[in-house]
Amino acid sequence: MINENIRVTFIRFLFILVVLSCFSYCKEKQQEPVEIKDKYALPPGYTGSLNAVPYDFEYKKTPYWLDINAQFEKFLGLQRSTYQFHCGLLDFEKGKLQIRISGKKKDFYFKVIYLGNHRLAFVDEKSRGYVAKLEEGRNGMGDRINYYYFYPLSEIQDTKRIDNLDPNNESDEIRFNDTFEPTYTTMDECEKSRVEQVIFHRSMRNTRGSR
Repeated sequence: MINENIRVTFIRFLFILVVLSCFSYCKEKQQEPVEIKDKYALPPGYTGSLNAVPYDFEYKKTPYWLDINAQFEKFLGLQRSTYQFHCGLLDFEKGKLQIRISGKKKDFYFKVIYLGNHRLAFVDEKSRGYVAKLEEGRNGMGDRINYYYFYPLSEIQDTKRIDNLDPNNESDEIRFNDTFEPTYTTMDECEKSRVEQVIFHRSMRNTRGSR
């Protein structure tokens, strides 16, 4: 009887050790950071989808002109240009963003997918790109204007960070906004306007420098 009790106790002890070992192993696996090899691609093990949901905010049926921050050149693999902004045309109806690189007459296209809660995915033909937060705000003169805060697509699960619209939050990678009262109607006209702006500012600097 004593031997039987010892055997049962020993088996229970082994069982507890096995359970604790499994628990410890699983905990370590959960805490193990996932290596992000491409920050502009969906994160490894991502179980969500990039299926569009219906828009739950008001938008114009005509495309929006955007001021595309030149920092976007880095994602496109382009050498940094002298331009501060490029031309962008965002079409919510067709789910498409067209970007024209100033001075090059070169266009890049992105699929626009609405994910709900004012979050948008912008992806190229290789499914690489960004997840962005749309803020319907106003400019300094009180005019309605949209702001877009871009994060690498690999951060798509960090919704707390993406949804943080605190003015002091600067964790986004790039920011775009609607062009206020654009004076052009075609992409060629927009590009011409950007080029002329750079030429004008350059001549102004040269004029001041020669005084």
